[in-house]
Amino acid sequence: MPETEFIQSVPKKPTTEVKQLASIGPSTHIEGAIACTLTSPETLNSFLNEWSNLAGHASESNTFYEPAFFQAATSHLDQAVQWRIVVVQNSESHELLGFFPFLLQKGPCGLRRLSLWKSEMSFLTTPLIRSGFERSVWRIVMEHVKCVSPRIDLVELPMNGASGRVHQEFHSLIRDDLLTTYQYDHYSRAELRTDLDYDKYLKQTFGGHHLRGYRRMRRRLDGLGQVEFRTNTDPRHSDCWASWFLDLEARSWKGDEETAMLQSPDKEQFFRELVSKGFEQSGLEMRGIFLDGEPIAMAVTLLSSQGKFAYKIAFNENYKKYSPGVLLQLHLTQNSIEENSHQWFDSCAAPSHPMINRLWSERRSIQHLVVSTGRPLANFVLGSLPLLRAIKRTVRNARSKNN
Repeated sequence: MPETEFIQSVPKKPTTEVKQLASIGPSTHIEGAIACTLTSPETLNSFLNEWSNLAGHASESNTFYEPAFFQAATSHLDQAVQWRIVVVQNSESHELLGFFPFLLQKGPCGLRRLSLWKSEMSFLTTPLIRSGFERSVWRIVMEHVKCVSPRIDLVELPMNGASGRVHQEFHSLIRDDLLTTYQYDHYSRAELRTDLDYDKYLKQTFGGHHLRGYRRMRRRLDGLGQVEFRTNTDPRHSDCWASWFLDLEARSWKGDEETAMLQSPDKEQFFRELVSKGFEQSGLEMRGIFLDGEPIAMAVTLLSSQGKFAYKIAFNENYKKYSPGVLLQLHLTQNSIEENSHQWFDSCAAPSHPMINRLWSERRSIQHLVVSTGRPLANFVLGSLPLLRAIKRTVRNARSKNN
């Protein structure tokens, strides 16, 4: 339904169900929709079906804001935070139109900031907005955050997709309302999105020389014993596969640096719950290379309605000279291209990741943006940041030259 029809066709008075939503927390009504602030993730348990439906019909998929991941993360990670989860609902159909998991934080100069939730275990903060309602939802959310108490000065999007309708309509709103913004960062990371077949794609991105080298490593690995590529999506085997992955990661360089999930009880419980719920909700798959029945490389992929997210990968360092991590990544690439079940495959990798940047030639733009809600002090502070950053860089460059 077009946004103009959405605004015109809904009743001005909310129904009983919308009143119930409004009673949960502070709310804002605009013809056809209601935005409500929830202060606890547990409140979302009453809207699981609607939340899942929104995720399946979102303008842009974000698996990190879907029930399986978000509930596992909020149950075991980031518990000492002030939640301000903004949910937008259609007054007529009662469908959820938007999901914005904000955190209330202290910004520069004592300003109050709402920042879209991001933990060290998640890699995207694009909010869930029902397709076709991008502008309407952004409008009511920005009006809502201006009205809630305590007052909000800044809205932060720390790892937002910098393309697509959600991004475009938000920037259109910023331009129309003359809102002050500051861009902390803008970069790109590897993504798989191609119409080529597997062999043509690899020859184009990897080159024949590197491809022959990895095929040679595969043959050498085959010489060590029985090599199998296994896949699991069965919830009955979730605990076994989760344990395999956790053990493999703990015996890698992450274990040496004490950053493996098995070394943190909270992260371990988070991961086990994520794998269990992900399998149950068909939102996760795990693949691995097994040598004589033992895993030597494993990968976790999160699935959404539109695309995939390469979430985690681990391999046995004892087989490093055979490049099992790269061999598994090649297997994931081939499977994704040949199945053609999703539009894209987000690497979730650092922008300068050497392996995946060479293997996948497409890029996804990511932006860290802060927007003023229009208050004078917030406008002044954000407007000053580019000058302060320029001064800081000038001083740093001068010092490096002197040294």
